[in-house]
Amino acid sequence: MADFIYKPHEPPPRPFQKGDVVHLIDSQGRDCGALKIKRAGKNLVTVEDGRQYKQSDGRWVSEGRPWPFPWIRLAPQGKAAP
Repeated sequence: MADFIYKPHEPPPRPFQKGDVVHLIDSQGRDCGALKIKRAGKNLVTVEDGRQYKQSDGRWVSEGRPWPFPWIRLAPQGKAAP
């Protein structure tokens, strides 16, 4: 049986910071690529393509999109954006 992707997720291990690399995750739980954070606030971040994400239930979701997709997560340390 597949794991449900609607389950709450753990917040990032630390607050997002400008320059962090995050992974974009789609509704099927697939990694759609890496993006860099251009602006980081306590509850809102902007990535390099201009999309904004806000924190909701432990995951960072895109504003104006069907909840909870797409969402972003912090990339493993040492990984660079393409």
